[in-house]
Formats: sequence, C-alpha cells, structure tokens
Amino acid sequence: MDLYPGYVFSFEGAFRYMLLREYRPDLYGRLKPLVEAGRWRPAGSWVDAVDVNLPSFESLVRHALYGNGFYKHEFRRDQP
Repeated sequence: MDLYPGYVFSFEGAFRYMLLREYRPDLYGRLKPLVEAGRWRPAGSWVDAVDVNLPSFESLVRHALYGNGFYKHEFRRDQP
C-alpha cells in the first residue's frame, strides 16, 4: 500500500478477513481505514468460495447472508 499510493486493492472472501482480524489484529486495524478511504475494496458476497455443484440451496444462501452480514458489520457497506 505504501509503495503504490495510487492503486486500489481488492480481496475476496469474508473468511479471510475474519482470519486476519483474529490472527493479525495489527494488520486488520490498518486495513479498516484503507477501506473507508476507498483504497481497499472488499469483494465477494460469500463467506468463502463454495462448490455450487453439490451443496444445498440453503448452504449457498447461508454463505451469502453470513458474508454480507460480516461486511456490513465490519466495514459498514453492502456488497453488490
């Protein structure tokens, strides 16, 4: 982020943000202001990428609900 101040970064998967919050709270604390400033854009609506060939519809909906809920709670934004 410091090397490329004009770039906008993105990463997908709420689960990875959850892991960052749990195991590296120092980096997560640096990430939240970058999201608010528009330099980092959380992507994806699901908790993590899923196999859409096998799971039930309920599982897919739950991934979307939990993933979007995390983004709304942590970053105060809805995912597209």
